[in-house]
Amino acid sequence: MDINGNTVLITGGSSGIGLALAEAFCREHNTVIILGRDQEKLAQAKQRLPQLHTLQVDIANESERKQLVEKIQTEFPALNLLVNNAGIAYFGDIQRPDELFKNACLEIETNYLAPLHLSLLLLPQLQQCQAPAIVNITTAGVYIPLTVMPGYSASKAAFSHMTQVLRQQLANTPIRVFEVLPPAVDTELVSRFKIQKLQPKRLAKKILVGIEKDHYDMPIGSARVLRLLGKLAPHFFTRLSHRHMTKMLR
Repeated sequence: MDINGNTVLITGGSSGIGLALAEAFCREHNTVIILGRDQEKLAQAKQRLPQLHTLQVDIANESERKQLVEKIQTEFPALNLLVNNAGIAYFGDIQRPDELFKNACLEIETNYLAPLHLSLLLLPQLQQCQAPAIVNITTAGVYIPLTVMPGYSASKAAFSHMTQVLRQQLANTPIRVFEVLPPAVDTELVSRFKIQKLQPKRLAKKILVGIEKDHYDMPIGSARVLRLLGKLAPHFFTRLSHRHMTKMLR
């Protein structure tokens, strides 16, 4: 896929991976629209990259999603590339069931239902544009569950499976469906983990290379190792991962 001259919509684009992707796409002469809930962060992103288009949207709110799609159809009719990047994560403990369930509901809404619904709402527009694509950012935790973030891990796994469904059901259309499975990235989301982390700019560069080469499944860095381990001995490595993560969080 050509990574130049597209109109790109990035959810969760005001910081972290989303902002790094926005910067990378801008360098390739694309029109880039970023979404975020925090107006101050959006303003900072705009100051850093004046060519950005910024929209304050809570992607987890159904009515705001529908309003967003109407706005995109009117103001950005050439939109051909959707990047579903927005995500939230909470640490969860079954010894605190009410809190775990409440947070899991929020994670399912934001990490799975919201991007699915947004993708479905934008399908008619995408199909009318040249070289349309959907890029879904999931996680290496799809291969080995992040047991200390149960709602996040489960919601991203659901989104990963739905990405594969979308790819198959859209196979006879022009829309390409990519899945990016990053390892731990140096963002606020995983700030408590004392592990080696990939820098967002480096991840963004790898994603654009993958899109350009039509790599529809993109496990990045250590995610490739986790994919192999998850196939070889999933129960063993899930237990090992759980011990390691709980020890780091003490």
